[in-house]
Amino acid sequence: MRPRHRHVTEAELAYRKMINEWFELIPEPYRMPFSIIALALIFFFMIRYIFGRQVGYTKKHNILGAKISSATLQTLVFMLFMAISTLLSLYYYQKTKL
Repeated sequence: MRPRHRHVTEAELAYRKMINEWFELIPEPYRMPFSIIALALIFFFMIRYIFGRQVGYTKKHNILGAKISSATLQTLVFMLFMAISTLLSLYYYQKTKL
């Protein structure tokens, strides 16, 4: 039996449009590699976080009273770095486009 076609809501359409607009900010040649690299890195860090116990990434650091493992710390730092670099590249791309 084929699944019946689900009606797409207004909210879903708006969300897709927003995602597409964001995606169009990335310059044409970089779009595909950018998404692939992002996915690969997310999976890499997820796997490393899950299997961190075996690898020994579980040394705890005491930061502002919160105990944080090395894997979590490295992941957070890396995600912050990725976010900043992405925002910077988009900002410069928009400046050069105008």
